[in-house]
Amino acid sequence: DLLPVTLCLLLSRLQSGAPTHSLDHTLAVMKAAGLQIADGRASAQPGDISDLEARPLASGSIAQVHLAQCRGQVVVVKVRHPRVDEELMLDFELLVRAAHALHTWIPPLRWLNAPSTVSQFETAMTGQCDLSQEARHLQAFRHNFRRKTSWMAFPKVLFASPAVLVETFEPGELATDLARRGTEVDRDEAHFIIARGEDVYLQMLLVDNFMHADLHPGNMVYRSAGVLGKPQLVILDGGMAAKLTADEQRNFIGLLQAFGDGDGGAVAERILDFSRRPGAGRDAEGFKKEVKAMCAQKCRGYGTGLDIGFVLRDTMQL
Repeated sequence: DLLPVTLCLLLSRLQSGAPTHSLDHTLAVMKAAGLQIADGRASAQPGDISDLEARPLASGSIAQVHLAQCRGQVVVVKVRHPRVDEELMLDFELLVRAAHALHTWIPPLRWLNAPSTVSQFETAMTGQCDLSQEARHLQAFRHNFRRKTSWMAFPKVLFASPAVLVETFEPGELATDLARRGTEVDRDEAHFIIARGEDVYLQMLLVDNFMHADLHPGNMVYRSAGVLGKPQLVILDGGMAAKLTADEQRNFIGLLQAFGDGDGGAVAERILDFSRRPGAGRDAEGFKKEVKAMCAQKCRGYGTGLDIGFVLRDTMQL
């Protein structure tokens, strides 16, 4: 929300199109984790990984995924990139120094609280390096939504270690592909994805207080015929998840309520509460005035064609 839309679109290609590592590395990491890799002979055991596709299905910043077979079903094998933890440590060392310099030498930007923001991001990203953490997150999500499996699903974990994760393959169409189709998407399908996506998000926020923190369209799969032949939404990649403090949860809910009421003053107040620190250099009154003016034009409340993402992007750019 702090970056230009054009740059966000360019960076979005890295969601699944980041550089890949070699097949040799994938096989070595799998063997080191204790996985048995069948070579196609009849002596292969039922728990072996077989028919591993050499070409990755996708590659992200932390790991890449391959399709394979295991226990008679199609699975996804996720393998961590080499030295990714070391590279992240170096990247965040540089980011921390830059954030402290920004906070120290540019007082008008202290309201951003850059050091704290970088610290939170570092915790989330370094945690993703441990794929067994993602496994625990997926298991928690499956438990939280266990009564809604008729329309909501998460991959089932079959094996997990810090460097390798094996989970069920979830077929369907990525939400990113649906978005590219635009008006060609069936209206009922689009309504299902939006409505159920809101249900998932609100349950995570209001009921479970355990939120998928990387819920972009590349991590959402739609299938028109899931359980019992009914539409189903699947959420992938549970590497980043978060619990909000009581104040954060109250503030976040208040922000959604302010959007719904079309109350620009309350929207500004809630956003400032996220970053407010003693001595911050933000012109709070000036910010409130700008948000009120923007909301008067683009945020008149729920039921008026409100696009929260669009309004939030405009707000962050003020």
